[in-house]
Amino acid sequence: LALELSTDQKPDQPAERKAIEAAGNYVEDATPLGPARVWRSEEDAREQKGPNLAMARSIGDHGLKGIVAVPEVTVTPLTEADTCLVVASDGVWEFLSSQEVVNVCFAHRHDATEACREVIKMASEAWAKKQGCYRDDITAIVVFLPVLEDLRAGATTSRPSSQRDKGRFTSPPKPLPPALKHVKTEKSMA
Repeated sequence: LALELSTDQKPDQPAERKAIEAAGNYVEDATPLGPARVWRSEEDAREQKGPNLAMARSIGDHGLKGIVAVPEVTVTPLTEADTCLVVASDGVWEFLSSQEVVNVCFAHRHDATEACREVIKMASEAWAKKQGCYRDDITAIVVFLPVLEDLRAGATTSRPSSQRDKGRFTSPPKPLPPALKHVKTEKSMA
């Protein structure tokens, strides 16, 4: 079962809209032709001129007031039931549900690389079907959480990501970086 750990920070969400409009910008609602956008004014939106963004937060896009680079941070303790973590850009989540992505990961649960490739492929196909030639960035990282057990147990190398990679480790294993030698979960801290 998928557990969503974040929410998209779209400009038409009430709290985001309030902050952006308080800074003096205009938020255009989403339409069948596109997402909600931030404009300098309602006139700019009507005339489709000037800078605009389809997001409420951004690193580096500071041409519009009220757009900030401050992330929302949450902490979710891992449990024994947690088996997979997916970190992906909004291009993945635009047309795929969290559950669909988790189902793909489960189908490829012995190979994170293949799971990641399949998620990216599905997202690309969804964009092509719904938007034609246009698509947003599609970036994904899939981590199967038993890796944490390996790290705590003192494993010194990563496992091959698939059958084709087996046997490619020809040099002695490198020790884990110091930051990874102390990975703990709620269970190991008790």
